[in-house]
Amino acid sequence: GDASIICGTWSINQVFSAAPVKDPSVFMVAGFGPGRFVNIESSATSAANLEWYVREFVERGQHHGDPFGYCNARVAEVAPALDDPLFLPFLYGSALGVDYRAGFFGIAGWHGEAHLLRALYEGVMFEHRRHIGVLRSAGVPFSAATLSGGGSRSPVWPQMFADGLNVPVTVAEAQETGALGAAIGAGVGVGLFADYEDGIAGMTRCKASYVPDPAMLAHYDSRYDRYLQLTEAMRPLWRTS
Repeated sequence: GDASIICGTWSINQVFSAAPVKDPSVFMVAGFGPGRFVNIESSATSAANLEWYVREFVERGQHHGDPFGYCNARVAEVAPALDDPLFLPFLYGSALGVDYRAGFFGIAGWHGEAHLLRALYEGVMFEHRRHIGVLRSAGVPFSAATLSGGGSRSPVWPQMFADGLNVPVTVAEAQETGALGAAIGAGVGVGLFADYEDGIAGMTRCKASYVPDPAMLAHYDSRYDRYLQLTEAMRPLWRTS
């Protein structure tokens, strides 16, 4: 019942269960000890989109002291609106098709860079939400999530995840959680910890918690519906390009 969401180069969405999910729509299921399975939905549609934006439009071949901080600050400037631009985060294709492509849609003359960046952050979150929806439909519900990866270091993205997924989100104190997990596994292997639960209790700490804002629920539900409609509308064009 615990969910792990990694907003990094890849969108990795994992929910633990006592039995493996048997649903062909789920990307993969991995065993993780007796009575513990990891049900996974994943694709290259996460923070790699922001890395591309920073490289091409913020740094532009020159040094920038804090390019990601700059992007976070710009996103924080925007008051969300239903008619904000939408972004499809398929710079590197999609789990649904290698022909998927990224794009900004619905840009108007009064929109600026801050609106585009917010659309990018939101689009990444929406594709995580789509993956989460696949897992939930397959029978692996959850009521809270831990967010990690580079996106979790943003002061604005975790709250967007909490609001858009409508679940409480926590961020770990450790920034390199994959390495931390390997260290915990090694500790269990050499007898430093009795089991994984013991290792987790001793080596993990919560840095911040984010609670969904009820006022944003209808906003993100409406925007997500438009996101799905736009993705579906673009599929015929992608297939012929």
